[in-house]
Amino acid sequence: MLVKPPQGERSLGAIWIALALAIAAFLGAALGMVWQSSGLGSGEPEDEEAVVEDGPAKAPESAQAH
Repeated sequence: MLVKPPQGERSLGAIWIALALAIAAFLGAALGMVWQSSGLGSGEPEDEEAVVEDGPAKAPESAQAH
């Protein structure tokens, strides 16, 4: 603690810390996007889309009267 480490060791440690921080940020963002797209943490069940087949569209009654 009282002795200064050689210059090469100090800069090598800083490089490893910066690299680990960049990797952690990338992995955290990627996992966050996967989590958000999966909907696991929303607390609400996903609504299933129901396909409804309707007949042909009708014109409003005011358009038919003219």
